[in-house]
Amino acid sequence: MKYLLIAVLTLTLISCDRDKNFMPSVTGKSGELVVVIDKPFKDGDCGKILRKNLREIYPQLPQEEPIFDLIMISSGTFNSMMKTHRSILYCKIGNDTKSPAGISTGKDVWASPQLYMEITAPDAASFIALVEKNAHVIKDFFLKGEQQRLTENYRSYSDKIITRRLKEKLGIDIAIPKGYKLDVDKEDFTWITNETQHTSQGILVYTLPGEFADSSSIVRFLALHDSVLKQNVPASVKNSWMTTEREIPVTLAPITISDIPFNEIRGLWRTENDFMGGPFIITYSYLPKKNQTLVFMGYVYAPRFDKRVYMQQIEAILYSVVM
Repeated sequence: MKYLLIAVLTLTLISCDRDKNFMPSVTGKSGELVVVIDKPFKDGDCGKILRKNLREIYPQLPQEEPIFDLIMISSGTFNSMMKTHRSILYCKIGNDTKSPAGISTGKDVWASPQLYMEITAPDAASFIALVEKNAHVIKDFFLKGEQQRLTENYRSYSDKIITRRLKEKLGIDIAIPKGYKLDVDKEDFTWITNETQHTSQGILVYTLPGEFADSSSIVRFLALHDSVLKQNVPASVKNSWMTTEREIPVTLAPITISDIPFNEIRGLWRTENDFMGGPFIITYSYLPKKNQTLVFMGYVYAPRFDKRVYMQQIEAILYSVVM
């Protein structure tokens, strides 16, 4: 059984001898997190610090949505049904705890593929200090773990035709799951969509000349990006096309995908001369041998639904890229 070690001094591992081939499959919805914490800690400052960090607002969505949907229960109600949940955070607070203070993580403790974390502290003050110091570690463990689960699933059930075409055209491996179709396949532009009756998810792939390495070039990048959208992504109404929403500022951050430096832009898109819109994420990387910037854009249109889960699915695709 493999376990994940997070680089933080307080972190240890939870051991498990069970064979995951004989384990039940995980239960629960994507984005849900079961938090086991007893009263009065749940209703006091310990519960408050957990809710503050674990219900942090997910970035760049049209309406506010938390990064996790919390299911907070006491240890007495942590029964066999709850133990199979996909993501569990177990809080052990008090002098009767047998483990040393700190944070430990494990996978596939009671089900597979399961993410599990324990926070152990002798008292409320120590617990709060642990959470405050390691808030980003706690969030990243569950967020990246969920993303990895999605990506592995998409690779197992990928659309062979689309992935092979992108490999031939651009020399990239990307996990495009079944259900997507190749809408536009030009020499310099690819548009892949997953359409249902009420929602739409899309992936755009194209190149731009030159390099866009920092925030000083973001204005030029978005101008060229919008020109690509205008030329290639029409809306259903005549003389309408996708563009970047400029009333709400975008965010820009450096990231790494498969050991390759990328930049990530998040924001909102809309249609010119129409009323469609939603969130998007762009990842792009400079290819020095070709003096080109390879651009991936993922977007969601789901006017009747929350957007977080749809965006996490898009992220899992974009973050699967191997170049």
